[in-house]
Amino acid sequence: MQKGNGNIMISSANGSQIRQQSPMAGNTPTASSNTTSDVDAHKEKQDCIIESVNRDITRVMVSEAHVRGKLLATQIGGNSTSAVQARQQRNIESGVGALYPHPRDKAAWDKLPEDAPIHTFLPGYATGDRYTATLSMLIEPRLKLTIAFQEGDETQEKHAREALESVKKSLAANGVSAPGSRVSLVSFKGESKTDNLKSARESLNDPAARQKFQKVEGDASPLTSGAQNEHMFHISISTAVMAKHWGDDFSKGNVLTEKSAEMRAKVANMIAPETRSAIDKIVDSYIKDNNIKDNSVALWVANRPNANAREAEAISNPIMFEQIRDALKSAGKSSGKSDEKGKKGIDCFYIADGFKNEVAGKKTENRHPYQTKETPDIGKFWADHGQLKEREHQWYFVDTLLQKVKSPALIGIRSGALEPLALFGHNVIYLEHEDMFTPERHGSWQGRIPYNRLVTQQRTGYHDAEHEIVRNQKVQELILDNGHKKLDALATAKAEALTTGKTVEEFIKEIFTEDRSSLDGDSMQNKIAAINDKISDGVMLPDELALLSAMVEKKAPAFKIAATASSTKNIAAKTLPD
Repeated sequence: MQKGNGNIMISSANGSQIRQQSPMAGNTPTASSNTTSDVDAHKEKQDCIIESVNRDITRVMVSEAHVRGKLLATQIGGNSTSAVQARQQRNIESGVGALYPHPRDKAAWDKLPEDAPIHTFLPGYATGDRYTATLSMLIEPRLKLTIAFQEGDETQEKHAREALESVKKSLAANGVSAPGSRVSLVSFKGESKTDNLKSARESLNDPAARQKFQKVEGDASPLTSGAQNEHMFHISISTAVMAKHWGDDFSKGNVLTEKSAEMRAKVANMIAPETRSAIDKIVDSYIKDNNIKDNSVALWVANRPNANAREAEAISNPIMFEQIRDALKSAGKSSGKSDEKGKKGIDCFYIADGFKNEVAGKKTENRHPYQTKETPDIGKFWADHGQLKEREHQWYFVDTLLQKVKSPALIGIRSGALEPLALFGHNVIYLEHEDMFTPERHGSWQGRIPYNRLVTQQRTGYHDAEHEIVRNQKVQELILDNGHKKLDALATAKAEALTTGKTVEEFIKEIFTEDRSSLDGDSMQNKIAAINDKISDGVMLPDELALLSAMVEKKAPAFKIAATASSTKNIAAKTLPD
């Protein structure tokens, strides 16, 4: 409730405001002393209604997603479990992820001398790749980075210069005496619109292509030095370097403990002790203020406004994430076994970008308008704290948070933002659909690094930002009926006087007459349709959810768990609703 100019503003169900004259304005009689508390109490009741209806909507959507998942499983043909298990085996050779040099790099990689530099190309627009590249440079002193931007593209140049400074700073913090000798900044000038940086990266060893690069800053690069015999590797070589460093099985001996401690120490070197102490306190406040429970799974919500088609593939689908949350919460509750009695399932919390986007010059874009308050959400956790501006500070924050709540897993769509958390030793489970772009790169980490992949049949993100859920009329009627019942119950409650002398019934009727969003069938239908995806795309199959639950429990990659068919079947019986 807000006051101003002698009026009381009361927020309605959709956030719009209704103006009522204040008892302090003009000759209006003075109201009783409990006027404000009465209005606040009814506003609180109204908020409870909205939350309750949102829960109904989410529950129905999740239920329908589970049903849709079962139907899709029957359409696969043959055995759905076998199909799901087989899907996890891609890029696996001899029981471990196959090292992946880019096809144009393979010959050079295979014959590269042990003491030769590994010249690696990073386009300025590839902002997510810079972080794994930096961490790879810290464990492989032979790796040298050439960062490039398109001449005239101010955004690319900005990102490229940021990457240059970030890399040099990270190397210096870890004792590299001449960090500038490990990194180069170059510009590219094409001869036409199609002759751009993206096309040039496919021919980096071509003398004609190299002539279009100019040195800007830093050490000499094969692209500008005239050293035609030196190979320039694709940025994906950094993931191969990291995979090779970890070995062939992170579950062996002390590999996980030793390698993760090594990576943590290198990141800690980038952060001042007093900053780490401040971040520790911020973590404690987030846990307390948001009631994040011990042993909760973190759900990494990736989001961005104005996404292109490729970026949209990695945007978190609210239906799929609610389905995951529901499956984990149900884990162990329906088996009926005596040793499972009393289990409460696995709690979750949302982290990272959140489902809302603040679009410049436009209203807030909300991909999940029916999100309930029962799942803690610390989306955009970095926004309110200056200490969390730097990316390495954000890594430290998430790493510390996951350790303090003893989180068994961090789940999200494949993203460069998740990779450092896996290198810190956390059980990071990333989702990617069958035809998602460049799956080979992190296929090489399977079994080697706890960046554990689950390949899904349906799309994990979006085809684009415009698709909407198609809701059937039966679902509309069910939700509307529940909404009506809640409103009727409140409207018939004991009448209490408000500032205008209206009863509770009259007050509620006035609000929902002016703002009919909770009573108008068409409006409710539009609201339900507002989640930007098709429900047939954003769902997981029963065996996929079972496999995901097993990955959380066993902290192992999907391809290893899937090798035992009975494992997923047993967990499916405990995890999925009937």
